[in-house]
Amino acid sequence: LSGRDGGRETLLRAFEVAEDLGDPDRMASAVLSVNRGFFSRMGRTDVQLVAAIERAIAARPPGTDPVTAELLATLASELVWAEDGDRRFGLSDQALTMARESDDARTVARVLLLRTMTISAPDTITDRNTECHELLDIADELQDPAIRLQAAFNRGGTALESGDIEDAMEMVERTRDLARELRQPRVFWLANMMGTARRILEGTLVEAEQDAMETLRLGEAANQNAEARIFF
Repeated sequence: LSGRDGGRETLLRAFEVAEDLGDPDRMASAVLSVNRGFFSRMGRTDVQLVAAIERAIAARPPGTDPVTAELLATLASELVWAEDGDRRFGLSDQALTMARESDDARTVARVLLLRTMTISAPDTITDRNTECHELLDIADELQDPAIRLQAAFNRGGTALESGDIEDAMEMVERTRDLARELRQPRVFWLANMMGTARRILEGTLVEAEQDAMETLRLGEAANQNAEARIFF
């Protein structure tokens, strides 16, 4: 729903209704559904969404809670572009600690998926490499193709940052195979984006330009319009 026209507005309205009903579980479900695996807006903070997530966190019961862990990780992700964005590092750490304490592999995976881009910085590359490998292992254990694809996408990025071209290329192939299995518009866009990057690295620039045009088309078809143009 969050990837469709009007999806964000519908989900935030659902959050407001759940808040009026005093239903913390549905409040959490609504704001978590807005997230697409990374921040909801490129280059600026979704202030309304951040406020909703903070209210959803405040409504949760005390103690270790998988849902609260995901909410904390999502809040951290949404603060990447915020003026007080440095607090995202502490929030992401808190989310990961809580996820591990919950002893729920799917929760750990979801927190790690958000964490890769949330804490992206030169001095976190070692931690991100380690956590990406952990995430790949968890994704394989869960046999969840959506988590496996996003894990491969995240690892492809950290591998390139680290100069591990062989591993990056392996992630391109893995993402492409999983995209064929999932057959979702946004997934095709992500897989094609990685393939375009591979063409550029290989120096096959005519093919890379053709792939870039196709990636733009796929991104627009997936309603990722701003990001599709930025990456293009």
